[in-house]
Amino acid sequence: MKLNINSNAYTFIFSIVLVVVVAAALAFTATSLSDKQGVNRRAEKMQDILHTIGIDSTRVDGNQVFLDRSLAEEVYNKYIVKELALKADGSVDPDVDAFNVDLAMELRKPADEQIYPLYIADVEGKTYYILPLRGFGLWDAIWGYVGLKDDVNTISGTIFDHAGETAGLGAEITKAWFQDNFKDEKILDKDGNLVSI
Repeated sequence: MKLNINSNAYTFIFSIVLVVVVAAALAFTATSLSDKQGVNRRAEKMQDILHTIGIDSTRVDGNQVFLDRSLAEEVYNKYIVKELALKADGSVDPDVDAFNVDLAMELRKPADEQIYPLYIADVEGKTYYILPLRGFGLWDAIWGYVGLKDDVNTISGTIFDHAGETAGLGAEITKAWFQDNFKDEKILDKDGNLVSI
């Protein structure tokens, strides 16, 4: 039986075959690249954590180079001295790998069951505390990290990202000019009251 290429049946059959072939190709590609995506997400997370304490570059063979993903883990291990998984009461859960805590999943749990990661860095004898953040933007989730200096009151740096904020508006949280506004801001005033930054 020969199909008329100008018929509706031919168009529908062709469309269905094309959709199935493209879907199979995309599924195969996504599955085959999942390991590489995981490695890239891990390295990007390390870069983000380091960014909050001013580590955006490193020395390689005597030259200062941008901290790319291939160098992220080595530099992360040099500066991050502790990864803690904190319970809601402030105690440390030794059975949880803090680096692999997913805040999106934690926020779905009751507050008293949530785990909060805390990263502690040592940079040239100065201690920094890095906290992950997650919340809701106008359209979707926003997340990031805030670094605190050793007084646990002064912001050393921030980094933010988003899932779907409006370009030119909410998406500006990813820009340096926005993130730099938080440097050296205080979390608490002189009386110990939480202040807006």
